[in-house]
Amino acid sequence: MLASPLRFSIAFVVSVCAQAAPIPGVESAPINRVCPVSQEPIGERAVTVVLWGHSVAFGSEESSKSFLTTPVVEQQQFVLSHLEAINPDCPIDGEPAARCESGVLHGGFAIACCDEACAKRFRAWDPGKAGAFIHRFEEPINDAVCPQTGDDLVADDPHYVAHDGRLMQLCCDYCLMEWRYQPALRDDALRRALGIEIEQPRIALP
Repeated sequence: MLASPLRFSIAFVVSVCAQAAPIPGVESAPINRVCPVSQEPIGERAVTVVLWGHSVAFGSEESSKSFLTTPVVEQQQFVLSHLEAINPDCPIDGEPAARCESGVLHGGFAIACCDEACAKRFRAWDPGKAGAFIHRFEEPINDAVCPQTGDDLVADDPHYVAHDGRLMQLCCDYCLMEWRYQPALRDDALRRALGIEIEQPRIALP
């Protein structure tokens, strides 16, 4: 799992158009609750922009336009800082992702790397090799029901999230919003997806 906020040191610039919306099913629940420009909480009149397959919310249209004029590397840093990596270990050195301090956006997924040197080496991989690495982790560990509600998954409206180096699919946008804004739910959702029974807290009688 990537540190939060992760100290990304990305020096690689790609076009937004080339990387936009690569994940099946655009996420309508924004990854952020605070505008990256005004630093104000997102209100009801939020403007949403899709970057690398993830919805980013802004407090106003002016803020969204201002953000899109910043260097792409800064836009990537912001998106990466709100995502968890799909890989449990660095693709280069094999170090646990929890120790990684740099990251790469590839195919809409966050890839954790030990440092900028490892990130640079990963970006130098040919597309086939990088794609093969990501493919090892892009299959959700749950294949039938949502780990948060127990409802059946919707095949034509997927919502993907990563936690602790594992990818999961949620059933609806409401679950995605809960996931985004209530991190305390994530560990239990992962246990359900893995089929681990969750022990209910015992209530002491008076």
